[in-house]
Order: sequence, then C-alpha cells, then structure tokens
Amino acid sequence: MTARPIALEGAARPEVVDLVRATIATLPQTFAIVEGRAAAIVLDGAGGWAERGVEAIARGARALLVVNPSPAERAEIDALLRTGVPVVLDSPWRHSTALKDAAPYFQSLDGAGRLLECSTTVRSPEQLRKAARSLAFAAQALMGFERLAARDIVRRPSQLLVLATTSSRLLVRISAVVGPEPTARAGFRLVGSDSIAKLTLAAPDSGETGVVEFTDDRHTRILPSAFESSHRSTLRFLREVIDGDATTSDLADIGEVGF
Repeated sequence: MTARPIALEGAARPEVVDLVRATIATLPQTFAIVEGRAAAIVLDGAGGWAERGVEAIARGARALLVVNPSPAERAEIDALLRTGVPVVLDSPWRHSTALKDAAPYFQSLDGAGRLLECSTTVRSPEQLRKAARSLAFAAQALMGFERLAARDIVRRPSQLLVLATTSSRLLVRISAVVGPEPTARAGFRLVGSDSIAKLTLAAPDSGETGVVEFTDDRHTRILPSAFESSHRSTLRFLREVIDGDATTSDLADIGEVGF
C-alpha cells in the first residue's frame, strides 16, 4: 500500500496538528503529511470549518477530514454537501472499530417504542452541547438511521438531556453530564424484548478497546475488539473513502442532528 499525501490547513491549531501528526505516525502506509497542497486536506473543526472546507475544495481538495467538528450552521453544511466532495468527520466515537462491531447487534433490536440510551461525562458545562451532539452522531452510525427528531431538550447547569425519535420510532435518550471525574467514555444501551445490547467506548484519544456485550435468554457474549483510538479508525476510514472502497454520510448525518 502506497501512502497517500495529506496536508493540514494553515489555520489548524497546534493541538490539532500534533494530534494528526501523532496518529498518522502510527499509519505510515496509509498517509504521508506534505506541505502545501494535497488532494486530501485536514481541517481544524473550530468555528467556520464548513466554510473553510468549501474554500479548500475551490483550491483543489478532493477529500476533507475535519478534526473535532464544532456545531455548524445548516446552510454552511448544505453548501459543503453541494460540492460533492467526500468529507469525513473525526467526531468522538463515530468511526470507532468497536461501534462498527456492535452495530449489527444493536440494529437487530431496533423497533418502535424501544429505548436507546446514550451517555457520557464532560469536564465543564461549556462542553455539554458538543458532547451530546457527538453522542447523537455516533448513535446514527450505530443504529443506521439518518434523521434524529428531538422531541424534548432539558438544559440544566450540569446536564444536557435530549429525548428524540427516529423514523423507525425508536426512542433515543441522550445525556451529557458534568462529572467530578469525567472519563470521556461513551455508553450505549438498547433493551429488546428478550435481549440487551451494551456498548462502552473509551475516550477518543485512548487506545483502550471498546466493550460490546450482547445478552439474550441463553447467555452473554462479550465480543473481541481491536485496541485502536477512534482518531486512528477515522483516518483508516478516510483512506477507504479516498480509494473508493467506502462512502461517507458524515455531512448528511450531522446536518440531521437537530440540537
């Protein structure tokens, strides 16, 4: 496998540059960082990333990776979608290997009136909305749905709670809480008529394995999963998209997170 050239936008913050460089160093046959222009561009997900993405495409970019994307205006996302260029969002847990392993088990329990619980903890109230959106974005990939219709949003000083439904009438409860010792882990739980699926994901920059449990009326299965950070999983997914071995719905899905 020949490493694909990838460049970082000039506006990227030092912490984003360090993260990308450190992650790519573990994937030497996947990407090689170059200076100046490249077909694949890494964008810092700070405010204005969608607008900067359109500008990068106008300069010749043919694939974009957005690291830790902040909430963007729907009009900006739509403008980026209209370019037709694939955009992969390095959002916490979205492209986790363990999440992909868990997806068939969770989707087998999808159904009207059932409840998917999603939760995480953060360090400060300012992080609540981004964490809740990251949970919703990961849940879209886990369950295979697109639109998440928020029915009720409860904002407290130390919690953001969102109750939503999907097109299959699955109920989704998303909770981000400020904790004294936040772990940045994410938990997902779905109860079926005679089965329970659980998924615990480590912090995005952790190499800890995720834990997938599926319990039915006979026994509990704990599925093996690779030790890999979600940042690394996202870069491998980007390579698959560039090579035409995968497609991404990241932009379309994030545009349907309605809070």
